[in-house]
Amino acid sequence: FEANAIRKGRALEWARINLECNDEYILYIDEDTLIKNFDGIPDYDMIQFREKPIYTGSITTYLTEVYRMGYQYEQLSFGFYKYPIYAWGGGIAIRNSVEEKVTWDVESITEDTSFAWRAAEINDGISFTVVNEEFYNQSPPSIMALLKQRRRWASGTIKDAWILSTGYKFFVYARLFTWIYSPFVFLNVHCIVVHYSQVLLYYNLY
Repeated sequence: FEANAIRKGRALEWARINLECNDEYILYIDEDTLIKNFDGIPDYDMIQFREKPIYTGSITTYLTEVYRMGYQYEQLSFGFYKYPIYAWGGGIAIRNSVEEKVTWDVESITEDTSFAWRAAEINDGISFTVVNEEFYNQSPPSIMALLKQRRRWASGTIKDAWILSTGYKFFVYARLFTWIYSPFVFLNVHCIVVHYSQVLLYYNLY
């Protein structure tokens, strides 16, 4: 099997070519995804399902994921733009005909976002929506794993940003800043706890 795609995108491209699918949609989830409620797929080209983190032993990475997923509400506006600012494969449904037209056959380590951008470019805009279902994915098991994940997201997004116009690149790079910052959100929590502990201690003593 030969393809331009790499890593996960290569596996998806192999599946697209070799596995027959006669259904209208293909639902992609991660190997660790748990689905508690599923009410079906609305009539859009791409449907992003929101996610919630599962604690996997590191309270720091878990709280970081809670923070990251908490500000994903901006996704609700992505359907109004030509390009969704980002997408992820841990809970996304794609119309079969769109996947066949766009394919996964490009060199990208952020294959889900790259697919959404290329689909919007080829189709001159795609119908994109976000559904607030209960899809649960594991948070990274360690800080090092979290940092490697964020580094992969950032480098892959920057490499694929050539697809976008200048105006969209601004929003994408702003999003990258929050990705880079989010692993350190626990420091804010720590500072707040320490600050209020000192205030309470002061009033108890004096």
